[in-house]
Amino acid sequence: MPRIPRPAWLSLLGILLLAALLFFTHLGAVGLFDADEPAYAVAALEMRETGDWVTPTFNGQPRFDKPVLFYYLIALAYAVFGVNEFAVRCWSAVAGLLLAGLIWDLGRRRMASRGGTAALLFLTNPLTWLLGRAGVTDMLLALCLTSCLACVYAVLTAEGEGGRRRAWLGAAASSALAVLIKGPVGLVLPVLILLIYGAFAGRLRRALRGPGVLPATGLFLAAVLPWYLLVLQANGWAFVDAFIIKHHLVRYAGEVSGHGAPVWFYVPAVLVGFFPWSAFLPGALVRAVRRRREAGGEWLWYCAVWFGVTFLFFSGAHTKLPSYLLPAFPPMAFLVAGWLEDGAAPRRAWRWGAAILGAMGLALAAGSAAVPWILRAAAPRVPVLAAAPYTGWVHGLLAVLFAAGTATGAVAAWGARRRVAVGALAGMMLLLAAALVQWVVPLAHAVLQGPLETLVLAMRERLRPGDTVVVYGFNAPSVVFYAGRRVVKVERGDREGLRRELSPPRRAFALVRIQDRGDLAGLPGVFPLAQGGEYSVYLGGLSP
Repeated sequence: MPRIPRPAWLSLLGILLLAALLFFTHLGAVGLFDADEPAYAVAALEMRETGDWVTPTFNGQPRFDKPVLFYYLIALAYAVFGVNEFAVRCWSAVAGLLLAGLIWDLGRRRMASRGGTAALLFLTNPLTWLLGRAGVTDMLLALCLTSCLACVYAVLTAEGEGGRRRAWLGAAASSALAVLIKGPVGLVLPVLILLIYGAFAGRLRRALRGPGVLPATGLFLAAVLPWYLLVLQANGWAFVDAFIIKHHLVRYAGEVSGHGAPVWFYVPAVLVGFFPWSAFLPGALVRAVRRRREAGGEWLWYCAVWFGVTFLFFSGAHTKLPSYLLPAFPPMAFLVAGWLEDGAAPRRAWRWGAAILGAMGLALAAGSAAVPWILRAAAPRVPVLAAAPYTGWVHGLLAVLFAAGTATGAVAAWGARRRVAVGALAGMMLLLAAALVQWVVPLAHAVLQGPLETLVLAMRERLRPGDTVVVYGFNAPSVVFYAGRRVVKVERGDREGLRRELSPPRRAFALVRIQDRGDLAGLPGVFPLAQGGEYSVYLGGLSP
């Protein structure tokens, strides 16, 4: 391995320090957000409690949304840090830190640069911040896929058989981890990119005939098959129906959990999620295509294919979420970094980027400034907004940051002053990240989760062994986590089921939305206890 000069080490240290500050600061300071974070948290907790390390469960029922590895990691964090919010989220932060370092290294080796620019761009955008601080699988998946696709590129470009063999094994190991974290997408995406880029580059046949293919296949199967076979043996068709059919085939071909979206959904998702660097992405893609045969252009052309395949693959799915596109963020960071570092980029391209940036910044600044008026207008119709603490000056600050930062960056970009543009935009995004951690996320938690979490924690202090917790008419996995026990879910409108659960001889605590309180009217032995936001707690099971 070539010696890394001291300035490069300082660059890496700065990137890792920045990543640590962005991802770990106040990581466990607010409660878990419904619905994904507490669902993962409870499933890992139930694995510890039951000793069943094969079948994930939530609230005592099999949970086949995702494979098992993420639950194992959270359970390990529980053993180290205790059962708390930090333990649930820490693996996403660790993955974000490692991915920033990996992007730095790939940029240094593949782009003949110190790698700092690409890593900086990856760290200074909103979607990376959010997913690096959330107890979900997306950042770990992005880390594994980036490692895998870096190895795929090495498979296609390495000259010696030894290098290709090692690259195949690295790709297989990374893909296996991705499959155990998220499912078949951890294999499907790398295979598609390998086939498409390999065919374009004319190197596919040589790569597939190489000596490392069979050992890599064996390694992948040895890592992946044991859990899949064990969970299939334990659950039979129920696993196939829930995991393969519902959460993969139906999720791709149909709509799951109300997350359907039009085919163009990921265009605004990229523009906002990768802001402000998305303003320069069109020019970066054009540059990568035009210069793919020039010296040093092959890696950026590979990144363009990587981004394009990922974007089109998820755009073709009927179920869409912004987080699905995170695996495309590393190649976008490389593409835009290559464009920004290109001293020969035409002034016209810079001005197009400046115009896009200015328009986006103006829209985001106006949106931030308008939030207080929108919330005030909605508060009379949304009880949780009327009851929640609110600091309108936060949105004013965000609007000023958007306006000042993007204006400075756009003016610098118009004049093709790369360093000024990157510095102004990165500085703006770091200030926004600080505002996000310090004010925006706590405010969002206070509005979205605070009243329910406070009620559940107060209710938990009154729970006795044998008491039942009933959730009526809404889905909130956080209730299971903060109540510290399994709950009984009664569907809205099922008054007979509600009557049955709240009848003697057992005490029962019922959580209901305010608009559904009328369904408890007339039930004998049921009394209101507390109210918070749009939720109420009732005590039942008492003799009338």
